[in-house]
Formats: sequence, C-alpha cells, structure tokens
Amino acid sequence: MNPLTEADKISALCCPQPRMQWERDKATLAAFQLRMSMEGVDHKNLKRGLKSLPYDVFLSTAYWRTLRVVILVRDGFTCAKKTCGATDELDIHHKSYKHHGEEHLHPEDLETLCGWHHGLASCDEIIRSPK
Repeated sequence: MNPLTEADKISALCCPQPRMQWERDKATLAAFQLRMSMEGVDHKNLKRGLKSLPYDVFLSTAYWRTLRVVILVRDGFTCAKKTCGATDELDIHHKSYKHHGEEHLHPEDLETLCGWHHGLASCDEIIRSPK
C-alpha cells in the first residue's frame, strides 16, 4: 500500500464528511487522528485549501469536525460563558477569523458556546463589524 501524498491528505481534510456524533471517550482519538492526518502536510497548502471552501462546506470537513471535538474536550463539553454551564447544543465559536484554515495552530481563537451564547456572540460581531 502506497503512503498518502500531501495532496491526498489535504484533499481528505478538506472533503465534506457525514455528520458524526462523537462520544466524549472518542475525543482522544479525534486529537490523535487530527495530528496523524496532518503529519507531513504543508500548512500553507492546507490553509489555502480550507479557505477556498464555502464556510458551510468548511464546517463539514474532516478537519473541522475533528478539531471541533478537540475544542469540546478542552472546554469540558461546557459553554465557556462562566454564568451558563450549558452542556447541550454546543457550538465552536471563532473569536476571530484571522487564523481561518489554520485553527489547529491557534486553538485560543476558538471557544465552546451553547447555541444561545453563540447567537449572541455572532450578533455582537455583526454589530461591531466595519461597514
């Protein structure tokens, strides 16, 4: 069996995946899979491939779905807003899109939010964005 080329790995990371329900005990596996699938990948090429995707397609990639689980584990599967503590209907929120396509290198730009707080954060960003 031939080893995967960099192009094969980038293609696999950028390919939309069916929605999976990850269990908490699979999170370590998710982090491992992300590291292994990115081994030997040129980050600039990966970023270019991911940034070229429409955002809704980006959210369905193996890259994002795996990274999402890593962030959920880091945040204890709980909304990051201190007064909330919700553990259901969680989203991963980009605090900034400065590192879009290379979030794995900047996990501090991501946080777990419940659907309600994610909606508030998104509305706040729209209001503050320059016209």
